[in-house]
Amino acid sequence: MVIDKSGSMKQLMNFKNKQMTRLEVVKEVFSQFVSGKLVSGKRRQNDLIGITSFSGTVEFNCPLTLEHGNFDNFLKNIEVYDYERVYKSIGASMSQEEFNQFRQYAQVSQLTAIGDALYYTALKMIESDKYFKNTKSNDYRIKSKIIILLTDGQNTYGNFQPSAGAELAAANGIKVYTIGIGSRRGGQYIDDPIFGRMFVGMQGDEVDANTLKNISSMTNGKFYFAEDGESLQKIYKDIDKLEKTEIEDSAYLEYNELFRRFLLPGFFVLLLEIVLSTTIFRRIP
Repeated sequence: MVIDKSGSMKQLMNFKNKQMTRLEVVKEVFSQFVSGKLVSGKRRQNDLIGITSFSGTVEFNCPLTLEHGNFDNFLKNIEVYDYERVYKSIGASMSQEEFNQFRQYAQVSQLTAIGDALYYTALKMIESDKYFKNTKSNDYRIKSKIIILLTDGQNTYGNFQPSAGAELAAANGIKVYTIGIGSRRGGQYIDDPIFGRMFVGMQGDEVDANTLKNISSMTNGKFYFAEDGESLQKIYKDIDKLEKTEIEDSAYLEYNELFRRFLLPGFFVLLLEIVLSTTIFRRIP
């Protein structure tokens, strides 16, 4: 799961008859998906699942794992970088050099590096595939490899174009299911109020649907669009029907042989029983 956490993900959308940020909705629905609450009611215990988040930079929040118990904690830590809070807290004590570095990072944190997120996540999946082949057997393979890429914007930053990430995924048998979330009619986004800017109107579509469709097409995946939380739930229900592959999990049992500590006392008890039965407790028919 690759989740956009750029500045625009702080915008509000409707879910369960209340207003929540896009990122809050995404995290809640994804948690329901992993726990099985959306469809089956059972956790996806046979699915290796990992989490990547991105803005202008990419963060690997959780590696591919069968252990999903801590997913809610991983998701809780995925947030839009709150540079306003940081500035209010330590901004006055910053040197000019520190302020310039902070300003640069704050600006990058509001951007969207779709290409980088897709490319680096595909690399991680390729590495995981090699790991299982090396630790299991040479003919071992994961049959179904899927990236779910969710964003509410357009590729505005990064080293790689989205097409480069799609090509890498396609060459390694990874399907990419893309989800655009937000408004089809354009919208507003928050951009550096600390540095003199304010809400800015966007021209045209807010989500770059053409790029997302192209990514999915190149990898034999599928493109979805969600305008609210309920439609996002329906999308994940559809994804739930995708091919599932059982992965063997390694389990180790350690045996400690404890019989020796009881062997000698048991021998003496048996010897005592023989002695007593032939002397003090001897029985004459």
